Amino acid sequence: MLGGGSVEALDSWQIRSEVRGEPVKILKLVDEGTLVTEDDVRTNRVLVELDASKIQQALLNQDISFQTTLAGLTEAQQGFEIQLNQGRVDMRTGEQDAKFAFMDLEKLLGREITSEMVRKLDLIDRPDTNLLAAAESGQLEPDSEPAESVGTTNAPVRISTPSRPRTTVDFTAYAKVDLLGDGSAKQELRKREDELLVAKTALGQAQTKLAGTRRLFEKGFVTKIELENDQIAADQARLKVESAQTTLDLYLRYEFTKSAEETLSKFEKALRSLERVRKEAVSKLAQAAAKMKSAERRYRIEKENRNDLATRVGLSHRLHHRPSELSGGQQQRVAIARALANDPLVLLADEATGNLDSASGREILALFDELNAQGKTLIMVTHDLSVGERASRLIRLRDGQLESDTRR
Repeated sequence: MLGGGSVEALDSWQIRSEVRGEPVKILKLVDEGTLVTEDDVRTNRVLVELDASKIQQALLNQDISFQTTLAGLTEAQQGFEIQLNQGRVDMRTGEQDAKFAFMDLEKLLGREITSEMVRKLDLIDRPDTNLLAAAESGQLEPDSEPAESVGTTNAPVRISTPSRPRTTVDFTAYAKVDLLGDGSAKQELRKREDELLVAKTALGQAQTKLAGTRRLFEKGFVTKIELENDQIAADQARLKVESAQTTLDLYLRYEFTKSAEETLSKFEKALRSLERVRKEAVSKLAQAAAKMKSAERRYRIEKENRNDLATRVGLSHRLHHRPSELSGGQQQRVAIARALANDPLVLLADEATGNLDSASGREILALFDELNAQGKTLIMVTHDLSVGERASRLIRLRDGQLESDTRR
């Protein structure tokens, strides 16, 4: 009888590989008709063994890449903290220099004139607290374009670059004792004015004495020598007045102006330096923050890829476990992965399956077979004859002596 159609089992199982990606080759399969017992279930007997070499190698490479990315992230975070602390130190140093320069100006001119001059010239330190706070929180973009406004939101803040115009001051207008405060300039000016006053008083006395001596000389009461001596004294007193006047004029015109201009210039320079230090600190912080954010993004991507790959081989629940929380087979796989990190030509294995159950031992031996197929040499020490029989060369030792050397 001829006929056509299809035959379908009344009770059937459909087994699908849950490993995503490339097709997976079956390495081992239990014999047809194998009866699975409760002991097999309890001992996790392997019914089907898939070729996971490519996925395991990809997982190893991904783990190495992940660890490198994690190290880069840690370095970027530490770099940001270092730059943050260094910026704070530099800004505190700049603020201290500006404070001391202001104190020097106040010491020279007095508090009132210094305050008036600072307000008039707008030499006031106005730190952008929002910008500094944004820098310390890592919410900056390294950009030299000025920002329209700086708010308190979490949006990235751009670095503005304002400039301070150069100013000049006519200090001769302040060169008066009644205008200068109780500063060193007032004391110096008062000293020179006192010296001029003393010289003028001495000149007046010398001139009065000379006039009296002339009258006495005309009446014959003093000699000509006495008259000439008084004339000389009067001339010397006049010269002292002229010298004191010149000294005062030179001080007002040059020394006071020069000293005041230099002290003001130092203060202004300190303010500019402080402004520059803040900008540099903010800029470097912005760059460090950008590097850290880039490292964080790469870390997240690598972590997702690592988790995805681990899920594909069924180890996602073990990613964050410590060695004591891993099974013997898992610990051996980690040890092998560590040994393969530098891609060695020879791998030494001392009792690699000695402390493992049979299922985990088969997994490790299957991995060794894959590594050997890739061209790596494996030297393994074992007391298990079944393990030794898998090798292409078997060297037997007994009591420390070579017993046999068999090649297959």
